[in-house]
Amino acid sequence: MSQSRICLDAGHGMSNVVAGRFEPGAVAGGVRVADIALDWANEIRRILPIVF
Repeated sequence: MSQSRICLDAGHGMSNVVAGRFEPGAVAGGVRVADIALDWANEIRRILPIVF
């Protein structure tokens, strides 16, 4: 049986331009895109074992 691997990249986070710099993406009303993307990635990580 073949096995597949799914990689989730929540995007944003540590900068690849300046070492050690956090890149939050857009920020509006105190909400950062980086936080939304991480929440989605964690939710998908939770759901995937149920689906597959």
